[in-house]
Amino acid sequence: MNISDRVVLNVRVLIVSVLLLGILSAYYVPALETKVSVISAVVTSATLLYVLSENLRASAVRKLDYWNKKVLTPLLALSNQLIQFESPGRSVALSQYRTLLKRWGKVGFVKLYPKGFLSTLEKVWEHAVYYDQVYMRIRSEGQKFVGSSYHSVSLFFALGYGEGGNASAEIIVKHKEFIESLKNTEPKLLDDFLTAIQSVLADLAFLKLEIEKFFIENELEPVRETALTKPVHPFDLF
Repeated sequence: MNISDRVVLNVRVLIVSVLLLGILSAYYVPALETKVSVISAVVTSATLLYVLSENLRASAVRKLDYWNKKVLTPLLALSNQLIQFESPGRSVALSQYRTLLKRWGKVGFVKLYPKGFLSTLEKVWEHAVYYDQVYMRIRSEGQKFVGSSYHSVSLFFALGYGEGGNASAEIIVKHKEFIESLKNTEPKLLDDFLTAIQSVLADLAFLKLEIEKFFIENELEPVRETALTKPVHPFDLF
């Protein structure tokens, strides 16, 4: 069941209840005139409730489109980021997106995001914060060892991730020597870094899967022009 169906579910149940109650009432009322009055009142009530449900559905669709533009599409873009490129704002963005969804991402009691999504974002954020902390230590040591030629793309290529970019073979070798030196001088730091990389990669893959599944269920698609939109402020939502 998609989001718009969940929003109108209770109203639709109420419509069915009103119709059933009206039919039963009309059945047990002896006078024809009274039967007509009961049926007329029931039909009117059911019609008004149906109109209300359609308005709720339309509202849910509009808000869902809005959250897709402001949060879900940017999160999908974030999940597609390559690990070898530095992303200092990733953890901050994850935290802000989660806060926005938690506070404002719902219509009534229906949440406008995948089930368990806030927990997913919290876990991804925690791992991203830990990754940033470990990477900053790696970067500091790498700049000391490699010098001004240090680059995250070259480091990750030396670790077996991605391509070397425009770095020369000499620079790549230097980064490999740095990694070898860590095995002797800071083995725990290197192990922590490799573990953090795997955690972030797994988290981003899962995040991407959850968003794409949600898009299919609710007939949504990424909004191209806002794929890299920064988190909005709560007061910009309305």
